[in-house]
Amino acid sequence: TWGVVVSHLLVTGMHWDRTIRLDGPVWSLLVEMRVSLIFPLLVLYVRRFGWPGVTVALFAAFICAKTAAALGELSPYAADSFAGVLLLTGRYIVLFLLGTIMAARLDWFKSMLFCVSTKVHAATFFGMTLVWLMLAYTEGEYRHQGYSDVFCSVFTMYLIGLCVTFPQISRKLSG
Repeated sequence: TWGVVVSHLLVTGMHWDRTIRLDGPVWSLLVEMRVSLIFPLLVLYVRRFGWPGVTVALFAAFICAKTAAALGELSPYAADSFAGVLLLTGRYIVLFLLGTIMAARLDWFKSMLFCVSTKVHAATFFGMTLVWLMLAYTEGEYRHQGYSDVFCSVFTMYLIGLCVTFPQISRKLSG
């Protein structure tokens, strides 16, 4: 419909049925576009506050997810109101902050991961995968909103760190 086309052209990210009808992955592009507008401020934030700032951002993202759910904004991909759009963006900003701090401290990350034994990495990966499966496939997909965001942020950061530190893992995951 024309409403779907206009929704895509205006890139508002509002109304789940319109946001994904033409192109499902467009929801992430909307968040990326909004965050790119303030990305220099995020880099300055990480430079100024480092890990404590990212920890505060994790908490803020959790609050955004829980507030959106309390307002009835249950979709992790689109919103039904302007407040929902802001909360949805706030929910995902932490991912960009984690990526920024990881890039800024990549040598430290690599040295930390390199010092850990293969058995510990295997156990960590297996354990985190089990937790992810539990969060993703338990009844009531919105019940874990906020908790799963924080966990998936940390798990993703760990996986990226493994790929950057150990090229053989990157090759296996790429296959």
